[in-house]
Amino acid sequence: MPAPTTRRLGNYAPLSAKYWTDSALMQAGEKAEVLYARALSFCVDQGTDGFISDLQLTRAVGHGMRDAMKRAQILSETVTGDGDTLWTRDDVRGGFWVTAWLRWNKSVEEIEALREKDAARKGKRPPLPPGPDGEKPKDSGRNPNGIPTESDRTPSAKTLQDKTTTTSRQEEPSAPDGSDLFSEFWDAYPRKAGKAAARKAWPKAVKAMKATEDATSAERLVAAARYWAGLWERADIETQYIPHPATWLNGKRWDDEPPPPKLRAVSGGYQPYRNPDDQSVYDEPLG
Repeated sequence: MPAPTTRRLGNYAPLSAKYWTDSALMQAGEKAEVLYARALSFCVDQGTDGFISDLQLTRAVGHGMRDAMKRAQILSETVTGDGDTLWTRDDVRGGFWVTAWLRWNKSVEEIEALREKDAARKGKRPPLPPGPDGEKPKDSGRNPNGIPTESDRTPSAKTLQDKTTTTSRQEEPSAPDGSDLFSEFWDAYPRKAGKAAARKAWPKAVKAMKATEDATSAERLVAAARYWAGLWERADIETQYIPHPATWLNGKRWDDEPPPPKLRAVSGGYQPYRNPDDQSVYDEPLG
């Protein structure tokens, strides 16, 4: 399928009305097609630039699919008319890339740059400074599909690192302990309890969180709070069962395994309990 001339900004994953006629998806089969479509939604929602880690695949994207990894493997072996595969396996990071993701979607960096530009236009904050050549910095170490080359990949299996945005930051926060970003953390965290205790725990948590080339440790901690707020919302976890902010910070809870999303209602009510050891509740494995 040819790439569109324009790409949307926002929580949309463009899917052609005739996507089901794609010969590669036909070859992959119905089960792999379902995983493919669900992955598009996940990548937009989580801002992953088309990457799905093995943990995300089994616990979120492939939730309820006993053979999710096998479906993913089929997608990574099915060749499209362009000579690429539908998905690309990344053994270094431990997951899969939706190969043509950046042909159809804006990258996290592009979205953030547009937000920065819009905020600057409205007088909220100044735009990011240009690169050394006067131009907007471009992704480096990526092939035409936007997938990082071997030299650009950072080995990691942590879900948080998969989620961390790649917003360019030219300077560290004015406060060494990131205290100037505590208010952003507090706004992002869904349970507003024990603010004084959370503020006290904040500097230690900032020190425990590792910084990257693209974000300071405080910025990553704010991003982690936003990420977990989304996880709790999708899992339909009541506020009273969400850890207090200080507990979450002191316990480095951003490294916990994410909760599975709640099963949605179907016609006739919610799905009844199914014994996971009963093989009859699963579809036949892919051939």
